[in-house]
Amino acid sequence: MREDPGPEQVGLVYRAVSAVGVTEDVLVRFIVGYDILVDCWERPLYSKYAFLGALRSAAQMVPYEVSIGLILIVRLVSTFGSTKAIARIFP
Repeated sequence: MREDPGPEQVGLVYRAVSAVGVTEDVLVRFIVGYDILVDCWERPLYSKYAFLGALRSAAQMVPYEVSIGLILIVRLVSTFGSTKAIARIFP
């Protein structure tokens, strides 16, 4: 008969899954900025104004991506307690 995992094991698995979700969220936000740029650049009319608008929109997203990334890194470090714990989760 199998033993139920202890709270330490369950917590580590939950933290690893949530860290993967955070990484995925950051990557999706990063890709969306380039998607807007490419989408407006490939318009049928190849309008320079559409491209400039897309460039402006993508440029406005960069500071948000950087700040959200830094906030998430600080949150991960404060949640896991140290860099050794993060190294255990991300080998």
